Order: sequence, then C-alpha cells, then structure tokens
Amino acid sequence: MRRSIARVFAALAVVALLVPAAAQEPTADQLAPGLAMRVEMRGGSADDSLAEDVRVARLLALHVPRGQTVTPFVRRGPYQITWEGWLDVPRRDNFVFGAVGAGNFTLTIDGEAVLEAKGRFTEPVSSEELRLKKGLRKVVATYLAPLSGQADLRVTWQCRKFGVEPIPPTAWFHEPAAVEGLAEGLVRRAGRMAFATHRCASCHGSPAGAGTMPELAMRGPSLVDAGDRLQTEWMARWIVDPRAMRSAARMPRVDLGEDPAQTAADLAAWLATRKSGDLGELAAGDATNGHAKFVELGCFTCHDFAAEDASEAWIPLGGVAAKFAGPGVLAEFLREPGAKDPWIRMPHLHLDDAEAADLAAFVWERAEPPQAAESAGDAARGEQAYRDLGCASCHEADATPAAATLADLAGAAAAWQRGCVADTAEARGAAPDFGLSGAERAALRGFAASLPVAALGRTSPNEFATRQLDERRCNACHEVDGATSLWTTREARLTELGLALPGSDEPVDLEGHGELLQLRPALTWVGEKLRMDWTKGFLRGDIASPRSWLHARMPKLPGAVVDPLVEGLAHQHGIAADPEPWEADSRLVAEGRKLIEQTGGFGCVTCHAVGDRMPAALFEVQGINFRDVDARLRPGFYARWMMDPERIEPAAKMPRYADPDGHTALPAFGGDAAQQFESIRHFQHGGSELK
Repeated sequence: MRRSIARVFAALAVVALLVPAAAQEPTADQLAPGLAMRVEMRGGSADDSLAEDVRVARLLALHVPRGQTVTPFVRRGPYQITWEGWLDVPRRDNFVFGAVGAGNFTLTIDGEAVLEAKGRFTEPVSSEELRLKKGLRKVVATYLAPLSGQADLRVTWQCRKFGVEPIPPTAWFHEPAAVEGLAEGLVRRAGRMAFATHRCASCHGSPAGAGTMPELAMRGPSLVDAGDRLQTEWMARWIVDPRAMRSAARMPRVDLGEDPAQTAADLAAWLATRKSGDLGELAAGDATNGHAKFVELGCFTCHDFAAEDASEAWIPLGGVAAKFAGPGVLAEFLREPGAKDPWIRMPHLHLDDAEAADLAAFVWERAEPPQAAESAGDAARGEQAYRDLGCASCHEADATPAAATLADLAGAAAAWQRGCVADTAEARGAAPDFGLSGAERAALRGFAASLPVAALGRTSPNEFATRQLDERRCNACHEVDGATSLWTTREARLTELGLALPGSDEPVDLEGHGELLQLRPALTWVGEKLRMDWTKGFLRGDIASPRSWLHARMPKLPGAVVDPLVEGLAHQHGIAADPEPWEADSRLVAEGRKLIEQTGGFGCVTCHAVGDRMPAALFEVQGINFRDVDARLRPGFYARWMMDPERIEPAAKMPRYADPDGHTALPAFGGDAAQQFESIRHFQHGGSELK
C-alpha cells in the first residue's frame, strides 16, 4: 500500500511542479500512463456523493453494471464521462477507429471528431480512414451513459500493420499537470485504500453488507492459537515496535504505558497460553531441495536473507526462526498462509507437504537464531492488557468497534488533525501510532473530506481490480502494461551471481529441477482474454493449471477477492459477461481436425497436446492442451491471438501463420485465415478427442 501511495504522491509532485504545455506535444517527463477519466453527474451532487470525480483509466473501455455507481464517490444516476490524454501512434499510417457499446460516444483526435456512435451499437461503428503521423496525438472522448446507468463501451483501432484490436494501454498517456481535479481524485482513492489496509474500520466502524468496499473485511491475524505458532520473545519484541522489526508493518505501535517492555512481555506471556493443541507437524524437509524450490517458485522476487532496506520490495527472512515455534510450524504456514489471515499478501502456492517442509528447512537453515527473553511476563496482567488496549478490535472477527464512528468523524475536520492521523506525537496522544507518512495523513484527510461513509458503502470492481493488482504485487511474477516483472529483473541478477540468492554465498543447484528461465503470461489483456467463470475457478484453486510444466504457480486467492477481481478486470476491457453457450458445427470440427496436423495443416500437434495425445516434438515451449483452450479463452481474443500472437505477447513462441492481408499458405477456405482459425476453435469446442 505504501508503494501505491508513494506513486500517487510522486504524480502529485509532477502536478505541483510542471507547467502545462499549451497546444503543443508534451515532453516525456510531463506524461504518465493511462487516460484521465472525468465523471460528471447530470443533475449535480447529492448529500452522500460528489458531483464530479476524476481518476486514471488504463483503457478507453468501460463496463458498469446496472445498479452500481461508476465510481465509489458518486451516486447512482445519469452521468457523462470524458477521457482526455494522448495517443501514441506507433507508425505513420491510415487508421480506422471503431466502437461497440451503448450510449452516446464521440471520439476526437487533434480537435477533429472522427467517430460518433449513439444508442445501442452492438455491431461495430467505424470511422472513416484517418491518416495519422507517428507520435503523440491529442485525444478527447466523451460518453453519455444510458439512463439506466449501465455503461458499455469498447474502442478499437486498426491499420495496415495490424487488424482490429482494442487500443492497448501502452498507447495511452495523460498530463497530470493539465487535468483539473485529478490530484484530488488520486488523494481520495489513496486515503480510502489506506483506511481499509490500516484496518481503521476495526475501531471506527464502516458500512457493512453487499456492495461495500471489499477490503473493509480485512482484519489482523487471528491469535486464538498464537501460543502454538509464535515464539514468546518474538511476540514481545513485535508488540513493542512492529516497524522496528519490519519497516512496512501495518500493525501499529500502541501506548503500552510507563514500562512498554514489561507490558509487551505480559501480553506475549498470555498469548503464549492460547493454544489449540491440534496444530499438525510436518515431517522434516530437505534444505537442498528447498533451495531449488525457492528459486523455481520465484520466492526471490519478494524475499531475501539480508537486512531489510527501506523498500517493501525485499521482505527479509532472517528472523523467521525467531518468530515461528519451529520449522514444522513454518512449513504449515507456507502450505496454508491464509489460515489465520484470509487477506494476507503471502501467496498460497499449492504446496504439498514435502515441498512446504523442504522450503521451511531451507529458510530455517539460513535464519538468525532466536534471541533470549529480556523479561518474564505475567499472563494474567497480559490478558487484562489485551482487553484494556482494545487488541480484539483488530484480531477478533466479532469485536465491537471501540472508538468514535466514522460517521461521527466524517464531518469533523478537526478530528482528522489528532489521534491516529496527527502530525505530532503530542497531538496523537494515546492513539495507536501507524507510522503514517505525511503523504498518508494527507490522503486520509482528503478522503475524509469526500463523504467517506458513502464512498466506503459503494464498490467498483473496476477500481478494486486495479488496487488488488498492486496490493498482491502481481507484477512480481507478471508483466503488466509493458512493465517488466520483478521476477525477470531479479532473475537476471541471480544469473549474474551464478544463481546465488541475495544474502547467501551458496549458488543454487538446479540439476534435476529443470530450467530456471520460463515464460509467465503477461496480465495486460487478461480481462479480455479469459472467460470469467474459468478464471474464478482457477483462482479459487478448483481448476488445475493448464501450464503444469511451469515451475511458477498461480496462487490461490481468498474467496472474497476472486469474484470482484475477475469481474473488475473484465469491466476494464468493457466486457460484461461470458459468451453464451454454443454448439460446434460438425463440418468445421472436421476441417479443424485436419488443420492442426503436421501434414496438410499448421502442425499445432507439434507443441500442443490434443486431449490424451501428447505433443509430437517440442521445440522450445509447450503449448496449452487443446482440451483446455475453449473453456479458457474468449472468442474475440482467440481470433486476434491466432492472427498475430507476437502483437499481443512480444515474447510469444507461437508462430504467426497469417499475412497482413489475412491469408495463410494453406488452401482450406481459399486461404482465409479467419475461417481456418475459426474451424480450429470449433474443433477445440466439439472434437470428440477432447471430451
């Protein structure tokens, strides 16, 4: 979260320092990715909403379901959206723009209206051919939503180099300094997320029920069996000052009275008595295997064994032996990280018992030894301190909020200058110290000024998806919108070091564990690419990975995260639902069966399994089993992927078979690539070999 807020305020610094360029192409340092998106309510504001809100959008696309608000800060009702920014045209060429959706839409490029669509345009509406020079073109797009409030819009482009496609997020930029209200919109969102991630609702309450901000369900980890899992001395030191042990800790430092060390020791002594007695113990693991698994699974993208630096990027593991009650307890945690904290950011990697034990053995072997206790604690005093300090507000699911309600605080500006958000220790008093930066305090105050109770009571899957991509550090493993993953950058560093891990002089021996370098799919198009029902099942862990040969594993996510995340990713691409059920054409199934073969076809069977039939001869990277393709991919994405895989995924190993005119070298359907690829899709859906 602190990385998110830091990025927000870096953008605000640009807003404060830069002078907007008037009617001229901006310089690179004046630009930021995405489009500025302004929402204006027709009829103004209401008591619980703003009349206008501004945020950044990845794409010129949108879906807002009926009954939801377009952003959490505005009410339901008629609205207009204006996107403003710059389109980076990749080459001098003739372009055609298109739109699909419902409402009234106008696209203006360099001051000229090039595309207009009104009503319900379920079939694409296209512009005239437009000659554009390479470089930045000023774009303004307006969209008047239907009176129902449900928004649907997807905007495309095409030229001689590529066919019809959504305009990629890497092509959009905006000038933060030139967008009125954007700074305030960024602050509101940063404050709203800070309120959730710092568990402010635990003490101050918040709206509850369907439609509220999902992250309000976040709580501190359960402590009902802390004595089984955590070492007493570690708990005492953590309670005194969590950020002294980990700079990015979200648990606050609380007022422990005149003798903080003794009160912390008392609390730890009582927590040590809280045992369930049923904690399992996994068998001892093999540290050598764990070393290899640590690299294979990409654990090095988040963790090292050296001292923690000022960045959240590296989470040190040197203190795990001081924290956990034993390597078996650590192994249980690795196997099921969310058992005590469902919203924990540590990923659930589908480890079996042996893998968890091996990883625990490797980490434990390199961890620092536990420290001796500094003072003995009194469990009875600790139990009383737990009640007096209100620890249950964060750590017990059914606890009652213990401080002034958010509704009481929302209209009191002075209240946001003291207590938890105070600028000084004197003004903070006995309130918990979250170690908030000046930027975080400003964000919370900005949120407080924007009708926060109503904003927490509304949710936008679109914005939730953006927050969760950052909160769960999806860029650790995946490229997103052209940004290189941490795995890739750190993997290169490991290779330079002979695969020695940071903080370790011993190189990892990967013999018998396969290659380290393996491609992981980018997330740029995932909302357009994957069917929602399949993705939800996959992220819940109900569907096995279609890439079983990869060492990297997509984590299982908490149930409360999956639905809004998957829906939000689709909404960002203007997608409302999965395609309707359909039946394959038997004639096309037969043609598709021929076209996948090595003789007379594209040779798909060389790299792809077809049901129980294994690939004929892998050259570099195995392909997805054809049994899984139709259940995963949306037809539109499949069609444009087949036409030009590298256009979507530059590192793709899938060959391009179609020429720029949409023809292949095969005679079927007169060489028409679209029909040939569609017949293969029918085979993937209806081929008897795939049942």
